[in-house]
Amino acid sequence: GMRPNQHIPFQFSLHIIHNGSVELHAYLADSMKDPRREFIEKLKEVIGTTGSIIVYNQTFEQSRLKELADLFPEHTKWVESINERIIDLLTPFRDFSYYNPKQEGSASIKDVLPVLTGKDYADLEIANGSDASTLYYNTTLGTLTKEEIQKIRNNLETYCALDTEAMVWIVDEL
Repeated sequence: GMRPNQHIPFQFSLHIIHNGSVELHAYLADSMKDPRREFIEKLKEVIGTTGSIIVYNQTFEQSRLKELADLFPEHTKWVESINERIIDLLTPFRDFSYYNPKQEGSASIKDVLPVLTGKDYADLEIANGSDASTLYYNTTLGTLTKEEIQKIRNNLETYCALDTEAMVWIVDEL
């Protein structure tokens, strides 16, 4: 059920805000098996049935969810219900409702975050999604030591958590 160059969701990070406190929930697949069923089931456990879901790049996130619903039709109704709750934080930056010249024309979260908060991805060993995907894939090949795999997993968790925490900071600043 896979095709070449397909995006396979293997990790998520959610910063859920309840009554002003922020809770981190995360998932990172831990085997060579197809992670998609476990991914959607874990996401469904954590995301709940109420509240806004803020993402950065709604089209990408909804496409992955639709692909999961197509693969696992028993989750279609749930995916449709959460798609209705999604708010795209990219929108005000992409349509120039907010713009700072330091963004240099980019609406990427990597460029917006430092402008609004002074924080960035500079100190991370993994600092973009392409590297995250490649390094995760490398952990499944059986060619790395347990220590190398654990280091990559720790770096993946740090990177993914920063992506979602960055959205909390950006919303706070806006």
